[in-house]
Amino acid sequence: MKKGICSICGRETASFTCSLCGAVVGVNCYDPVGRVCIRCKAGRMIR
Repeated sequence: MKKGICSICGRETASFTCSLCGAVVGVNCYDPVGRVCIRCKAGRMIR
């Protein structure tokens, strides 16, 4: 698991990796149930 700046909002410390697109995101931009970022959850996967 990588850590850095959230690739979606750019604000918080990112500590989750989306299982679909590989984006490194923070807790507010991640769905732990589906293990995906909010972009992929909404069906707007951007890579």
